[in-house]
Amino acid sequence: MKVPLLVGLGAAVVLGGVFLLGREGTAPGAPAGSGAEQADMGYVADEARVVQTSDDGSPLYTLTAERIEREPESGRVQGHTIAMRYRERLDNDPTGLGQLWTLTAREGELPGDSSRIHLTGDVLVTGQFPDSPAPAEIRTQALDYDTVSQDLGTKLPVTITWGNQRITARGLSANLKQDNLRLESAVHGRFSP
Repeated sequence: MKVPLLVGLGAAVVLGGVFLLGREGTAPGAPAGSGAEQADMGYVADEARVVQTSDDGSPLYTLTAERIEREPESGRVQGHTIAMRYRERLDNDPTGLGQLWTLTAREGELPGDSSRIHLTGDVLVTGQFPDSPAPAEIRTQALDYDTVSQDLGTKLPVTITWGNQRITARGLSANLKQDNLRLESAVHGRFSP
């Protein structure tokens, strides 16, 4: 009879301690977790999937990452093993869909309150240029991508291949929405039939 009483009393003491520790730092009558004293703890998500939608709810782009971390002080979001899919919606296309572009990288960083993602490490952009029968690949080690304007840019060396064509350059600026691409300097190309 004494053992169950001791176990029951011990459990009541533990629960009471947890309750008191959980309420520590709150004003009397204030709900736990309210007020400015609550710090932004950030977050970590494994196997994350983020879908950005337009005003009508249709998807604009999908971002998947092996891991996403948000720093509490700066609001900066860091992603690891990133894959982004973007498809421009077209008003003059009966399906309403344009070309699908995919961006992959080992790392991605999104500064707090920004639409610009900085991708690094084996960056690969794949899609199809207008009026081109072959898909294109753009390779570089770092690339900035604006999710709102669909601008791409880098100052680093890039290699662009599509079909039997290959161009290398230093620096690139492009817009996926407007289907334009500009190479900055040291442009070299190889074109095969």
